[in-house]
Amino acid sequence: SARLLAKLAQGGMRDAISLLDLCSGGCRGKRIDEAAVNDIVGISSRATLEKLVNAIADKNYEIIFDEIDNVVRSSKDISVFWQNLMSFYRDMLVMKTSANAAKYLDLTDNEQKQLERTAARFSRETILAHCKLLEGALFAIQKVNAVKRTVAELTLIKMCDETLVASNANLLSRISKLED
Repeated sequence: SARLLAKLAQGGMRDAISLLDLCSGGCRGKRIDEAAVNDIVGISSRATLEKLVNAIADKNYEIIFDEIDNVVRSSKDISVFWQNLMSFYRDMLVMKTSANAAKYLDLTDNEQKQLERTAARFSRETILAHCKLLEGALFAIQKVNAVKRTVAELTLIKMCDETLVASNANLLSRISKLED
C-alpha cells in the first residue's frame, strides 16, 4: 500500500501525506492495504482494467457493459476510472515500444507478465488509436452536463469495432491488422 500511495502521489510528499490521511480516516482502525487504498481513492484494480481491455480485444460487449455498470453502481467517479484505463493503455504502449519497458513501468513481475500478455493482443497502431478515443472521451466525461456512462460505453464500443470511427489513427490500426 505504501508503494501504491507513493505512485498516486507522483513524487509529491504533501500529496502522499494527504492520501495517507484520507486512507487512515477511511479505514478506521483497519489495516491500510492496497484494496483499501483503491476503494477509498476510487481506483480500479489492475485486474479489472485488464479484464476490460481483454473484453475490448474479444469484442465481448457483456463484460464491457458489466464493468461500466460496476463502476456506476460503486459510486466511483467514472473520470477517475477512465484515467486509470488511460494509464493502463499507456503501460501497454510502453511495453510495445520500449526494449527496456520495466525501467519505465512501476509494476511487479506478475503485473508485468500480465501486461505483456494483454499488450500482445494489440498492435501499436491499435493502442494509439484507442488512446486517442480514450483521450477524447475523457474531455467529454469531465464536462459538467455530460452523460458520463453513455460516453464511456459508446467509446468502448468504438474501440471494439474500428469501422465505427473514421480517423487516421483507426485507419492505420486497420491497415496494420491487414498487414499482419
